[in-house]
Amino acid sequence: MERHAVRFDPALRDEVVARAERAGIPSYIAFVMPDIVPVRDAGGEVVDARLEFTSDFALQMLKYSGRHPLEPAGR
Repeated sequence: MERHAVRFDPALRDEVVARAERAGIPSYIAFVMPDIVPVRDAGGEVVDARLEFTSDFALQMLKYSGRHPLEPAGR
């Protein structure tokens, strides 16, 4: 983070912003990511993972905020 996120070239940033505006690219977007669900063996150890598209945007934000469990009980 220190190397890439703190110091930047303002002229380059301004060029990127101007190009994005000319291209009509929004300054931010939101989309729903799939849930990564662990696959467990009989002993409960994680042996794989699968993607599930079960969350809507609100539920995903609750999970990211820590106000909703990332993994349902019993998995």
